[in-house]
Amino acid sequence: MIVCKNCGEQLLDDAVFCINCGQKVENVNAEVNVAEVPAYVAVENVGAEAQSNQAQEPQMMYNNQMQNQQMMQNNQMYNQQMQGYGYPVPPKKPLSSKAKKGIIAGIIAFFVVLSAIIVTIIVVSNINKDKEIKAKTVDLSEFIEVTYTGYDGYGTASYTIDSNALKEALIKAQEKNSKTTKAEKEYYAISLEYEISVSLSKDEKLSNGDKIEVNITGPSSQSLKAADIIADDVKYSIEVSGLKEVTKVNLFDYIEVTFDGVDGDITATIKNTATDDFLSGVYYDYPSKWYLSVGDKFTITIYDYEISNALENGYAFTETSKDYIVTGDSYFKKQSDISETIITQMNTTAEDIIIEYFDGISKVEASDIEIVGSYFLINEEKNDWYRYQNYYYPIYSVNIVSTDGKFEATTIYCTVEMHSILDKTSGEVTYMKGSSILGQTELKYSNFYYVKGFNSLEEAYNKCVVDNNDYLTLESKTGEVE
Repeated sequence: MIVCKNCGEQLLDDAVFCINCGQKVENVNAEVNVAEVPAYVAVENVGAEAQSNQAQEPQMMYNNQMQNQQMMQNNQMYNQQMQGYGYPVPPKKPLSSKAKKGIIAGIIAFFVVLSAIIVTIIVVSNINKDKEIKAKTVDLSEFIEVTYTGYDGYGTASYTIDSNALKEALIKAQEKNSKTTKAEKEYYAISLEYEISVSLSKDEKLSNGDKIEVNITGPSSQSLKAADIIADDVKYSIEVSGLKEVTKVNLFDYIEVTFDGVDGDITATIKNTATDDFLSGVYYDYPSKWYLSVGDKFTITIYDYEISNALENGYAFTETSKDYIVTGDSYFKKQSDISETIITQMNTTAEDIIIEYFDGISKVEASDIEIVGSYFLINEEKNDWYRYQNYYYPIYSVNIVSTDGKFEATTIYCTVEMHSILDKTSGEVTYMKGSSILGQTELKYSNFYYVKGFNSLEEAYNKCVVDNNDYLTLESKTGEVE
């Protein structure tokens, strides 16, 4: 065995070339008779030497492709001959890195071109498909128009559908459908249009800059499939614009409401003081103006059609209704609400009447006139035209004697009726008084003798309170009275 000096490969003793690296082996043991080697072997050696000389001094140009093919054929023949003669065949020389890179580059180039072809086919196919889909697709939003009317802050939105253009588009979208006739295409177009619906997220009280959502619901999938077209639901947003500026006004700044009368019988007066031609003629609604009571709510409301008319004339009412509280003179319902000044004044009035009465009676002298209590009664029925709304009875004790001794000294109880005690809006309090003392007392005289008043407090209570129970309510009593 011998070893290759170039790569270290172990070779047979008679090896001429290294089977691993192709290097010629210097083998002193191998004796080759050149005369026995075929002529073409020597020719190839000469050819190899000629190629070396040719690299140094080029003589002529050969076609690279033909030269490579010829060399391959020579190598094949040489290998066959050498094998036939029993000579070892040198192994193929490994490809250089440059050659390997060239092969790899070629493979990559091949796959790049192949990929480009595939992508081109897909793109062209998708383009054709997109064209087909686009041809039978109808964008419903193209046929819907939303318009705005009115004034900023009070505008309204509405929509219209261009039926003719929509019908034409629906028919055109069916052109590729060869399964239907022209009449059927028109029928489908009309049917599909009827299935389309539009809604707006907001359509009133609009201001410039507001956003509105437009929702378009297309035909059913079944109808679209029958017509072989595409008309999907559409949803988009639009901005309100173009609304006119409006003049805001509060009509109630020009409405004057006054109340006059007594509680339960108050009348309302309404007056529009506006000088503007439109505002001065606005109509409004209100309840009955008569027989009102203090504290009632009196509401004035502008009619709806007047609100619309105002917007058409460039006005917007900031208020459309207003509540007014009825005021007026009112009768006292509680004695505690009457000031001490008024109570004292009524007591004094009653006392003066009592004194004046007894001063006018001969042979009877009254003394020790003192108030012992009072009754305050009210009428619950406000519109009772037959009775007063309140009554006040101050009760006085009076000692009377006969100036000629005809009867024994006695104590009687006198009262004078005060009624219609009124609290006026001006702050004044008024009342009405009875003209005389209530009741009658029998005295023992030479003959029967009577004076006004009551023998007891019980009689006074019965007269003032019990006899009026059917229509009056005792609100309060003071002092020693029953």
